Amino acid sequence: MKTIIIPLLLCFALLIGCSNRESGELARLKQENTNLKSLLGAPPVSLDSLYPPIAPAPLYQIKMYELATPFMGFIMKVNEGDRKEAKALFDSFRDQYTATSKMVPQWKKDFPSDPIEGLAALIDQGDPGKVMEAVGKVGKVCHDCHTANMPKAQQKYHWPDFSPISVSDPATDRSLEFSQFMMSLDMSFVGMGIALQQGQIDKARKHFEDFQRGFGQLKETCQGCHDTERKYFVDADVNAFIRALGTALKSSSPDMKLIGELSEHIGIESCGKCHLVHIPATYAKERWKELDQSPN
Repeated sequence: MKTIIIPLLLCFALLIGCSNRESGELARLKQENTNLKSLLGAPPVSLDSLYPPIAPAPLYQIKMYELATPFMGFIMKVNEGDRKEAKALFDSFRDQYTATSKMVPQWKKDFPSDPIEGLAALIDQGDPGKVMEAVGKVGKVCHDCHTANMPKAQQKYHWPDFSPISVSDPATDRSLEFSQFMMSLDMSFVGMGIALQQGQIDKARKHFEDFQRGFGQLKETCQGCHDTERKYFVDADVNAFIRALGTALKSSSPDMKLIGELSEHIGIESCGKCHLVHIPATYAKERWKELDQSPN
């Protein structure tokens, strides 16, 4: 009988152990998923009420500036040896820190009190070295929160969404979504280079004409988000290079080296640098939509 019971108990123990490991692994994966969504997901919905169009101004951003002012003033007064004024500015900072921590409930954890109280305890001791060491710990609190959340807030509230924009594409005579129009513009530019490599000069010239007209349409489209004339990416200097490229292509014997240099300049100074500015926010918003649709 003992020989039967012992193997059964051993199997039971192994099953429990496997089950516990699986439960632990599942809990770890769920926590990892939560952490990734917190890092890569959109800012908390509660922040919407503190930014236009719901709020009359970027209220949370303004509070950040108001919070930074007494803190920086405090550091300045510590360095000047004015302990009394430093203490007054610190007290103002601490009060605003506490008030600001309540504005977005999901970010309350990012406003720990220990570094603040640790700094408060050192102010009256009059040791600037220790005070500045504690200032560094408070600064790290600000830095860590900004690193995780500032880019997302900027991308959501300061960068318009391109997806609703439609553009009349001169190359296809159709109204296209902005992303489709940009692909059409890129194909005209790339098509020009490929046609030249294949010795198809007339075809290259046609691709260039489509690109030049599309680029002109792009400049008008920029005004949909910007209320001032663009001084870069689609400005007069870039258009001068495009015209020079057109002139080079009209030659009976096109200078391939010159065409390559002009094309590279347009690609780097206009296309490339514009993408560095605009694409991160666009891709972030696309990622947020995917995360919202994914299971927890």
